[in-house]
Amino acid sequence: MEFKKLALAIAISTALTACGGGGGSSSSSSTPSTYTVSGTAAKGVIQKGIVTAKEYVNGTWNTVGTSLTDDNGDYSLLLSGYAGGILKIEITAGSNTTMKCDGSSGCGDAAFGQSVALPQSFSMSAILPTVSTPSLTNIPVTPYTNMAAALAETNLARSTDKKAAVTDALAKVTNLAGFDVAKTPAIDITASDISGESATAQRAATMAAALMSFTSDSKSIADVIQELADSIKDGTLDSNDEITPTELEQSWVDIANSDTYKAILPSTTIDGIKQQASVIEQNISDDGSFTVMPNPLYSATDIAKAKALITSSRSFR
Repeated sequence: MEFKKLALAIAISTALTACGGGGGSSSSSSTPSTYTVSGTAAKGVIQKGIVTAKEYVNGTWNTVGTSLTDDNGDYSLLLSGYAGGILKIEITAGSNTTMKCDGSSGCGDAAFGQSVALPQSFSMSAILPTVSTPSLTNIPVTPYTNMAAALAETNLARSTDKKAAVTDALAKVTNLAGFDVAKTPAIDITASDISGESATAQRAATMAAALMSFTSDSKSIADVIQELADSIKDGTLDSNDEITPTELEQSWVDIANSDTYKAILPSTTIDGIKQQASVIEQNISDDGSFTVMPNPLYSATDIAKAKALITSSRSFR
C-alpha cells in the first residue's frame, strides 16, 4: 500500500508538471507562417553548442533551423520550411563547445561550476510530436529528452502513427524519470542561487548531473549519454545494458546523498529524487530488467487528468 501511495504521488507530481510550467507558447487560430522554438540545453549547461532543428519527413530528417547555445545554455531557433511535423532538436559539439561541470566531485580537472571542453562526439537531442504555435519556449534538451528521442526513433521505424510514436516515447521516459522530460525547463544547477527554480526543475537537473558518475578516464560524458540512449531503444532497461536500471537509480541516490548537492538542494528535492529511485528499484524484475511503461496521464487533457487522479486517490484509501 505504501508503494502504491508513493507511485500515486509521483504520478500526481508528473501530471501537475505536464499541466503547467515549461513548454509555454503563444496560441494562434490559424496556421502560423513562421515558427520559433527556444529553450535550454543542459547536462551541465552546454555553452556554444551547435543547435540543429530537423523535421521528420518520409523517413528522413530535414534540417529546418540552426543556431548556437549561449553561455547560459539558451538557444533560439527560427524554423525555415517547417511543415508541422515531428521536430528533433539536436545539440552537437564544435571546437569551442563547453559544459559547466555539474559533477558532485568535479569533472576531471574542472571543479563544480567550471566550464570543461566537450568532445566533438557529443550529441544530445530532444523530440516533439509537432510545433503548432508561432512561439514555443522552455523546450529542454537533456540526457532524458535524448533517451526519449532514441526510443522515438525506434518507434517511428515501425509505427504508422508517427506523432503517437513520439508521444509514447516521451510518456515512457517521463514515467521513468518522474518528471515531464519534454516540459520541465532545464536549469543551471551550478548557479549560486537556485531557490527560485521549481523543485521539479531542480530534481531534473540533479538527475542529469548524476550521470557524471558513469564517466572515467576512458569514458566521456558523450559516451555515457549515448549508452543511456542505447539502453532504452528496445523499451526495456536490463542487466545487459552498459547502464543498468539498478546503476541508474543508484546514481540518483548517490548524488542526492552527496555533500555538494545536500548543500544546494532543499530536503524536499532530495526526497523526491530518492522516491523516484525507489519506484525504479521496487519494479526491477528478478532478471534485473525494467520495462518502461508510459505515464497514463501524459497525453490526457487536463480534465481527464483530474478525473484520473481523483479515481486513483479513491482506490488508495
